Amino acid sequence: MLCRDMRVQPARRAQGEKPTEIRAPAISNFHGANNIEDPTNSAELSPAGLKAFKEELNIFKILFDQYKNDLRKYEKEQSDLQHISAFIQSTISTHLQSTCLIPQQTIREWLVNLRNTVGVDNDVEMTRARERYQAALRPMRSVAHWDTWLSKYDHAATQAEKYKVPELQRLSVVQDDFVKAVNKVEPMWATNFRGGGSRLPKTSRREMLKQFREHMILNHPTRDVKLHAALAAHEDIYDNALAGARPEGDLESRSKTDELSR
Repeated sequence: MLCRDMRVQPARRAQGEKPTEIRAPAISNFHGANNIEDPTNSAELSPAGLKAFKEELNIFKILFDQYKNDLRKYEKEQSDLQHISAFIQSTISTHLQSTCLIPQQTIREWLVNLRNTVGVDNDVEMTRARERYQAALRPMRSVAHWDTWLSKYDHAATQAEKYKVPELQRLSVVQDDFVKAVNKVEPMWATNFRGGGSRLPKTSRREMLKQFREHMILNHPTRDVKLHAALAAHEDIYDNALAGARPEGDLESRSKTDELSR
C-alpha cells in the first residue's frame, strides 16, 4: 500500500484510503446506577455498566493505536505521492504530460500510461542485457587492464542475471564461458580452475570471480594495487618513527653502528 523509497508499482492500482477515525465509547451509552438515565461520568454507571464501559475502553485504546499508526502511514504515502508527482511532471516533456498525466487519474495510472507510451518491455531489456553480456565475454587480450575488464564483465553478468538471460541460468555454462574468456592471458589459472576449483560446492559465479581476482592481484598487481601497497609501507614507517623506532635502512642509524663497531 505504501510508497517505499519513493517507488510506486504501476500494476497495483489500489491507493491507500484515509483510515476511519476511531471515537471513544460514550458513557451515556452504558447503564447508569440508581436509575440514572443519562450518565455523564463513570461514577454514575452501575457495576455492570462500568464493567462494560471499561471493556469497551480497552478495545478503543487498541483500535486507536492502530488508527494512529495507519494514519501516519497514510500521511507519509500522501507526502511521497506528492513528491513523485512533482518529480514526474518536472522530468517529462509537455507532450507526455498532456497525453499521459490525466488529472482525473492516479499516479499509478500515470505510470502505466507512461510505460505503455515510452516504456521498454522485459523482452527488450533481456535482449539488451544479453548483448552486453556477450560483448563483455570477448577474450581478455592482455593483463595490463585486467581489473577494468573484470569489472565490466561482472556488471554485465549481474544485469544478465537480473533479466534472466538464458546463458546465466546454468552455472556450468557461466564458468565455461568465463574460463574461455581468460584462458589466453591466464592459461594456468584456467587449467587449475577446470581441474578443481569449478567443482567446489560453493563455487558460484561470484566465488569464481573472487578466486580469479585474488590470483590476478597476486600475479599482476595493477597500479592501484601497487600504490595501495606503497602507501601501506609508508604508513608503517611513519608509525614506527612516531614510536621512536628507525627504519632498517636509516643512514644515520647505520653510521652510528659502524662507529661503535670500530
